[in-house]
Amino acid sequence: MEFESCGGPVFGRAHPSGGEISESESSRRMERAGTHALYAMPRKRNPVGIAAGRLILAIQKEWGEVSGEPDAALAQKVMDRAHTLLQASRTASVSNFLDGRSVVEYLDPAWVEMHPSVKPSIDAFVAALRENENL
Repeated sequence: MEFESCGGPVFGRAHPSGGEISESESSRRMERAGTHALYAMPRKRNPVGIAAGRLILAIQKEWGEVSGEPDAALAQKVMDRAHTLLQASRTASVSNFLDGRSVVEYLDPAWVEMHPSVKPSIDAFVAALRENENL
């Protein structure tokens, strides 16, 4: 069996005795063995985190187009800052983190101006902040 060495059977897999193991039986066996389920739990993101993820995707599109060009270092800085916004959204502290700055000011106003396709994602992120963090 493919996953038995990881601490227990996987539900829906054939048991050596010939029958299938149910999810509940598999969970009980894994709990007794002190192991965790082998499937990923879905992430729960708040609306600000979802908007931050979409902002990252928009920046990635622009970032991919400039790799290897002089603008690449600035694009990487903007990407890193967008990831920082995502991290802040997980602790519901984006407005504290920005400390009075706008999202555009934080990312880099010149870069945002040169890449207008990112602006709708920034606007959506700001709207999510206003709705969920009382900005």
